[in-house]
Amino acid sequence: ADEYFRQTKARDWENKGRKDRQIVTCNGFIKYKRRIYIDGEGNWRRPLDEMLELKPKGHYTLSVKEKAGYLVSELAYRGSASVLDWLIGTAISHTTTGRLMKEVGHSLDAEDEEQLEQVFEHGEALEAGKQEVEVLYGESDGVWICLQGEDQKKTEVRVGILYTGKKAIAEGRNRLENKVA
Repeated sequence: ADEYFRQTKARDWENKGRKDRQIVTCNGFIKYKRRIYIDGEGNWRRPLDEMLELKPKGHYTLSVKEKAGYLVSELAYRGSASVLDWLIGTAISHTTTGRLMKEVGHSLDAEDEEQLEQVFEHGEALEAGKQEVEVLYGESDGVWICLQGEDQKKTEVRVGILYTGKKAIAEGRNRLENKVA
């Protein structure tokens, strides 16, 4: 891929050589060299990193971050780290697992904020949310949690669910249809 970028780069890009890069992927630790350019506007460009969607100082691919985020939602940090070690074959500490979870959380928060702005500030309904129904059911609840090291001592976390109906899946068991939390 780096060779392809070398052959197809813009004419006004200046090649500044190759540098080493180390990342952890789902297949383990990888070390490679990639070309670095300065584009016509004076910006440093690394086409291979851009294609792989790697941040300039990031050491983990998005898929590793997603796996860490999922594992942390199910297990403690130390347990998540040991499962992630086994999955990708590279040692990752529990603190790194926690840091990866924060990165995933921040990116999900940014996506949520963008969607809320799109709906409430611009009045644009999201395509996935367009569905006509006769009755829309809603349930919500909240729980108070204690905060540590914050200005407030407690805060309420609220959860709401919207659904269009219930479907029987077994005797005495139902599944919500078209559920959105």
